[in-house]
Amino acid sequence: MTYRSRAAAAAAVGALTASALTAPAAAAPRIIDGRVADTNPGAVALLDQTGDQYCTATQISAEWVLTAWHCIYRRNPDDANGPRVPRPPTSLRVGSLQFGSGGRQVTHASYVVHDQADLALIRLAAPSADTPLMKLAAAEVAEKDQPLVWGWGRTAAGNGPSSPDLKLATTKVHGVTGTDGHGGQAVRLSRGDGKPAPGDSGGPATVNGQQVGVCSQSLMLGRLFTYTKISAYRDWIRQKSGV
Repeated sequence: MTYRSRAAAAAAVGALTASALTAPAAAAPRIIDGRVADTNPGAVALLDQTGDQYCTATQISAEWVLTAWHCIYRRNPDDANGPRVPRPPTSLRVGSLQFGSGGRQVTHASYVVHDQADLALIRLAAPSADTPLMKLAAAEVAEKDQPLVWGWGRTAAGNGPSSPDLKLATTKVHGVTGTDGHGGQAVRLSRGDGKPAPGDSGGPATVNGQQVGVCSQSLMLGRLFTYTKISAYRDWIRQKSGV
């Protein structure tokens, strides 16, 4: 799901939410060749005004949700080729395996974005203390790791629907010195038993139950995808959210 200018950044990160997921015939909805999750480690679905899921995120405290910059700054519906504009989620679903039901549907009070990395923090309008929280890793990703990637990405070519169910897949670390879709530090992953797809933007990569990355870029026909490093921006997250 790297580039050297803001203009190129806008085009590249847009590919993630504009592309689509293809699944094997007769397969259940899932990250490509991955599997449907039976537990939610703190994943959050970001919903638009119609209630459709468009990005994934993680709840890191009762008040704060972590996602990608390009899940907040999105394409202008009135000017698709123009600069990206602030379009935060209409609502968020926390504490559920399905983006359309269960858990709790909540709204946000504010948000803050990183100006040099594909990261954003969303502050909930009211605390949600009884939902699963994601732990953030402080350590660097290692090349031997096999991160799990999570999300509600699309399940068909073209403008296919998002998966109704939370999915996960095992991936491999291809490199630990990549660049994300907004110029930030990232880890590059390659597919293991699956890979992320559009709609998984902003979602987590985890190692040993802790989040090591935030989904930034994935190309449908590409073999690599980038996740913004948690370790590189742990101080920023703590400074802005207290987490």
